[in-house]
Amino acid sequence: MSVPKLEYSKKRWAHPFLWVSFLINGGFFFLVLFFTKPIYKSDDDVFLAYLLGGGFGKPPTALLHYNHGMHPLLGVMLKSLFTWMGSINWYTVFLYLCHFIACNIILLRFLKLIELKIALGLYTLLFIVFECRFLMQPTFTSAAILLGIGGLVLLLTSLQGLELKRSQMIIGFLVLILAALIRIHVLLPLVGISLPFIFFTWPFRAMGHCLIFLILSTGLIILLNLFHQSYYKSKIDGWDKDEKYRQAFFHYINHPHAVRDSSEFSSWSTESNLARNGLLIDPKFVTERKLYAISNQYGPRSLRALVDNKWLYLQNRIYFITLLVIALYIRFDRRQKVAFFTSTLLSIFGILYLSIYEKVPPYLFTALFFFLGILMILHSQPRKAPSKIKYVQTTCLLLMCIWGFIQLYKINSNNKKNNEYFRSAYKELDTHNKTLFLVTDDEFPLDNFYVWDTPGKYKIENLVYKENLLADDYVYILKRFQLQSLSQLPEKENVLLWGKRSPGLIEYYQKISGHGIIVSGPLKEFKHEVYSIRFADSAENSLQGHGMDRP
Repeated sequence: MSVPKLEYSKKRWAHPFLWVSFLINGGFFFLVLFFTKPIYKSDDDVFLAYLLGGGFGKPPTALLHYNHGMHPLLGVMLKSLFTWMGSINWYTVFLYLCHFIACNIILLRFLKLIELKIALGLYTLLFIVFECRFLMQPTFTSAAILLGIGGLVLLLTSLQGLELKRSQMIIGFLVLILAALIRIHVLLPLVGISLPFIFFTWPFRAMGHCLIFLILSTGLIILLNLFHQSYYKSKIDGWDKDEKYRQAFFHYINHPHAVRDSSEFSSWSTESNLARNGLLIDPKFVTERKLYAISNQYGPRSLRALVDNKWLYLQNRIYFITLLVIALYIRFDRRQKVAFFTSTLLSIFGILYLSIYEKVPPYLFTALFFFLGILMILHSQPRKAPSKIKYVQTTCLLLMCIWGFIQLYKINSNNKKNNEYFRSAYKELDTHNKTLFLVTDDEFPLDNFYVWDTPGKYKIENLVYKENLLADDYVYILKRFQLQSLSQLPEKENVLLWGKRSPGLIEYYQKISGHGIIVSGPLKEFKHEVYSIRFADSAENSLQGHGMDRP
């Protein structure tokens, strides 16, 4: 018996619906971006935007320090745009452009493969429940997730019958590469849950072609990352050593027990307290070896400790129910059913593993359920339903959209409050611009930065916080205040601490100096929690008037 021949199509894969998709997504994006208050809600993203936009008092730079995220090719492009026109937040523009590209890919596939009414209804549901959350708190992580989903959707739908759309596979390949340039790690779970749909629903020969594209993508991503590392090594002195130290810190802070009381490890309680609060002020004191050793002493969680994440599961119950509503509209054949349940099991096992051995990032739930919903829709057949069932389908869809709107309203309200909190903190920081502040508990609200504001509008030149310390990018700030290192902070009267009192920081200064430490209560001239720390023998008399006390 002859085997059906796999054919390659040169037809354009999206043209009839291209403008329809642009108009629909353009309308959705306009409503979200101009009638809400998006903030980053991510220290990492604000730090990147400030480096690219020159917000820390230095010229814009493409040297973003971190490996596996925001490739120098993107950094150079964005830095050039900020240099050309600093009145626009090009970092935000880039993130939203990535989202817009990915959303159009997804909607085009829906319009091409599904009945129009169902395609528009289910896409609207997914957009409200999942994508709007990403748009209202955009990050480079969510941009990489959306592009990763878009690239995989193109690959997974490139086979129609026995016709393989090679041009569509190439575009999917390029979109995946762009996603990897933004952040590599988020692609791993997405690729993992997409593989069952290739293995169980594709013929062997077509499966081979798709896997070749994925292997080529992996190879190119590795080469690009090697270039990434080489570029930073050539431009940043000691970058490879700094990166190893950062990875040790990430290993520690992502451990599920990192928030536990460090006093149970009395030999390293000071180091653990400093690391837990992002106070990596002295890598010779909080060493790479100590960070790994402390993490290893914690050990993994027990299965019973999974209940610690119960609030995370409850918060995301809307995602579970969204998949149930999608299930009302579709039916699987045998192979599709096996593929979907395999992908679901892989997602569950992945979350369980992270819950026990690492940390479950909140964006992972959104990403996995979003992608599973898309896979359900694209790898199924429409359910033939009588009119009564159609009424139930429509009612459930509308109720889920209303629920989604209610949650978005709450997110937007919190965004507004959080941005006001940032503006209040920044006003105080700017008013005291002759004073250097060290953030003691990673609580300065920089993550509440409004995405359409620019780093140049809110320049920060007198603050050292976790991201500066991690990137070893604060020496130039110290020089403005005639300081050589952070170990000298208690010697200066124009240096204050911002945040909650840190026992680890007090102990550190006592240990390295051999002197007593005098610490104030919250200073009354500040609305936020700000206090002083001084060496007792050099400043006791001048500080007693501020209500200082010995710890």
